[in-house]
Amino acid sequence: MLLEFYFEQQRYYENLYGSNTIVLLMKGSFYEVYSTKDEGKAVEVANVLNFQLAKANKKIEEVSITNPYMAGVPVCSAQKHIGTLVENMYTVVLIDQNEKNVSQRDVAKIYSPGTYVEFNKTTTNSICCIYGEYTDSVIFGISVIDLTIGSCIINEITNGITSKKMEELYRLIEIYNPIEIICAHDNDERVKGLFEIIINNDKKYHNIQVQKVYKKVNYQNEIFKKMFNTKTMISPIEELDLEYYHIARISLTNLLCFCFDHCSDNSKLLKTPKYHQDNDCLVLHNNSLYQLGVLSRGTSEKSLFDIVNHTSTQLGKRLLKMQLVKPFGKCEDIKEVHEKIEILWDKTNDLELNLEQICDIEKLHRKLSLLHIQPNELISLLTSYEAINNLLNLYYIKDIYDNLNQLKESIESTFSLEKCSKYQNINDARDNLCNETSENLMMLIAKYNESKIKLEDECNVLENIIGVKDSIKIESNTKYGIHLYTTITRSKTIQKKSKKYQITNDGANKARICNDTINNVIHKIIQIETDLNPLITKVFYETIEIWYDKHKCFFDSIYEYVADIDVIKSKIMTAKRFGYIKPNVIEGDVSYTNMKKLRHPIIERLDTCTNYVANDVELIDGGILLYGVNGAGKSCYSKAIGLAIVLAQSGHYVPADSMDIVLFNRLYTRISDTDNIYKGHSSFTVEMNELKSIIHYCDKNSIVLGDEVCKGTEDISALAIVASTIKWLIINNSKFVFATHLNKLPEVSLLKKENKLQIKHVAVTCDDSKDIITYTREIKNGLGETLYGLEIAKTLIKNKDFATMAEKCRNEVTKKRSKIVSTKQSKYNSQKFVDKCSIPGCDSIDSLEEHHIVFQSKNDNKKTNMHGTGNLCTLCKKHHNEVHNGSLIIKGWLQTTSGKQLEHNWV
Repeated sequence: MLLEFYFEQQRYYENLYGSNTIVLLMKGSFYEVYSTKDEGKAVEVANVLNFQLAKANKKIEEVSITNPYMAGVPVCSAQKHIGTLVENMYTVVLIDQNEKNVSQRDVAKIYSPGTYVEFNKTTTNSICCIYGEYTDSVIFGISVIDLTIGSCIINEITNGITSKKMEELYRLIEIYNPIEIICAHDNDERVKGLFEIIINNDKKYHNIQVQKVYKKVNYQNEIFKKMFNTKTMISPIEELDLEYYHIARISLTNLLCFCFDHCSDNSKLLKTPKYHQDNDCLVLHNNSLYQLGVLSRGTSEKSLFDIVNHTSTQLGKRLLKMQLVKPFGKCEDIKEVHEKIEILWDKTNDLELNLEQICDIEKLHRKLSLLHIQPNELISLLTSYEAINNLLNLYYIKDIYDNLNQLKESIESTFSLEKCSKYQNINDARDNLCNETSENLMMLIAKYNESKIKLEDECNVLENIIGVKDSIKIESNTKYGIHLYTTITRSKTIQKKSKKYQITNDGANKARICNDTINNVIHKIIQIETDLNPLITKVFYETIEIWYDKHKCFFDSIYEYVADIDVIKSKIMTAKRFGYIKPNVIEGDVSYTNMKKLRHPIIERLDTCTNYVANDVELIDGGILLYGVNGAGKSCYSKAIGLAIVLAQSGHYVPADSMDIVLFNRLYTRISDTDNIYKGHSSFTVEMNELKSIIHYCDKNSIVLGDEVCKGTEDISALAIVASTIKWLIINNSKFVFATHLNKLPEVSLLKKENKLQIKHVAVTCDDSKDIITYTREIKNGLGETLYGLEIAKTLIKNKDFATMAEKCRNEVTKKRSKIVSTKQSKYNSQKFVDKCSIPGCDSIDSLEEHHIVFQSKNDNKKTNMHGTGNLCTLCKKHHNEVHNGSLIIKGWLQTTSGKQLEHNWV
């Protein structure tokens, strides 16, 4: 039974690829999906595709395996809907009817997010396999393939402690951003447990046990030979330089087999695997890419990439993103970029004009290699080649120029581009698309054209009967095939004037027209098309294959040229639009940076109501301990430093008045605990795991940016850990910025006399009289105010009784003032500060009031300066009440050798 077969297949593939798997079963001209109340995906598909859900038999209310819910898509538009399902992270299994036996059904294709090459909404569509194995400790082999361009990356993580390996694994996932990940293992629970840590909801994951045969060298060689098309006398493993990467080979074999099982025709002819290298770049540790905002996770928040991306091509966009996630680590690389920027500084308009004409030639060349390209896409290639040729007039490289001209001349001489431009699909082609002629093909085309002329003659006869030119149309569709039609009104004219035509009303004001002559001509056309189109396709793709093999050696250098020019243009446009300056890149052994008027590249571009406040940075020796209220800008300052380093080391100009930098090779962040690779752990455990990597691997070329480190534990332990971390970083000559609320850190003996530690704060001003906090965003020396949370709370809560209660509680806990002298001024005299109760022995600072020693009502002779400081004293509420009830008499201020004393007595 068909439905039983369907649910059997749905269960099988769900078990194989996970619950987000949909089987689409061909039934006639539709792909259908079914579900009962307990299983199947029809309801989900209907929701995702916004389709009407139906039942197999509407008259039966009960839903069952014999009367399931169902939804369907026409076969002719299936690809569009498959794309939507894949975009929503589904794996789609297509089961087609067998052409020879319609009752038999076979799996035609399997689409998943990482193997669906038509899924082009992102710049990357890569799929990754991570193979984990335990020996003495865990080791990982990683492989990443992007089937849309045929690229292949491998890596092995074998050295270091487990937390470092996990952090390195997570960083590689961040860099290559695969949309689908295969977690392969030997059924080892320890490895499976580690894989659970990296899983998040924005990617599709598969948990797969590796087949033993994948580890055999002979099998690996056979797989690599088939997928990479190796043809030398040495083994494929040696030809691909994979002989030393045993763990990565297992990962790659597993990934290749997965891709082949899903889409065999898109998985071949891959580029030679490249080993991921970190030797000559700045390594961004601890989720820095997202904690700093270099990249976004698809949210509406702007990232650094969004701000500086002014590329015009997909090639440039891919390169720019890679440069930001793997910034340069060598001075000569950055200086080479700066030289190109200076050469092309005034040519951005001409560069952009030509770059905008260049399509994603890397993806089109990939389609050439797989023989998937359509005729009209050759026009896009030629247009791109011509635009690149114009770029070479602006920035000339001889080898590229020579290769490109050879490509241009060859494509023009090999293909009939005027004919190619007419066909978006090779199946519609009825012309010889290649300049070299085939006798059989030309003969068939001649017969086809002859029959087409006869059919057009019949149209002319009918138009003469109607008396209106172009009133008869030739149409071809899946329902009626080739046919002639006109309007119903005009068909009635034909019927009146001639009886030799049969008219069939089609609805929608259309009528089909036929007779024996027309049918014979159409039959002849169909017969010719049966032979013609396969021959056109065969000749076209044979020519494509020869052309591609002859010229493929040129392609990589052209990609690199276009991407490089586009990224240089983007960097110039960014610098011009946002007022960035060229950083001074200095050769040196110990990393440092010094910046004047640094701005945060993302925040300064936000539509805020105040101007951005720039600040200086001096990280030449040691680091900065940064204090300030929440929201004042501590994290922004730290992130601005990190982003400026990323920009400078990716060859960009920077948002500052000046910047000196000796390049860093490691950047660590601990800014947010919302993103972590230690899922299920407490925030403190996460911090300690990340801190462990920093302590193990920080050196003279490292910088650490931390925000509220150790906030997951109590203050005493936090003080000890943070103080020891700072001292450790200073000992290892690392640079750092730690934003913190731990006010006692500078008093810890470990740091008290440390001259390499800068104590700074983000300034705010507090207007007590108006309960207003002003964020100045300026970085100033010193600890700043140590008690400020209550002041901010007062401005937000605006409840005097609550504020008084909280202030009293704070004073009781602290047993000391927050300022040496209060900044609150007397309302009677600005020279008098309302600091504390003036009665000797009373240090109360609660509910202070100003008292006139000589009452205003008794100053009849005007001899006393009523509001002078000599007639004013500050009293707490208790003592002020005692004055007014007569129990406390205040006589005035006396000048003594110990300073002013308030003369008073109790009655």
